[in-house]
Amino acid sequence: MCVDNVFVEDTPYGGAGEYSLHKNAAMLGVKALRLSRELRMLCGLPLHGLSDTLSPTRLVLLKARGKTLQKEYEMVKKSKKTEQEIEDFIKGTS
Repeated sequence: MCVDNVFVEDTPYGGAGEYSLHKNAAMLGVKALRLSRELRMLCGLPLHGLSDTLSPTRLVLLKARGKTLQKEYEMVKKSKKTEQEIEDFIKGTS
């Protein structure tokens, strides 16, 4: 593996503990980068965080917020309709 080769050359004094620490840290970093890219792909975001524009990110966030607001609006609308029906029923029976 290329991470392995880099750290073999980077440890001139043969520090085995230091070597394994560096190797494990590098492998963890590579795994974190891979996971980050996979999550970005799943969410429809740019593949790297250094994009010039934030519009794809904002678009995804705005769509999610819009869906949440639409659900809340529908619940309030339904609640108001139910309240009005109850008031009309009460007025009609008195």
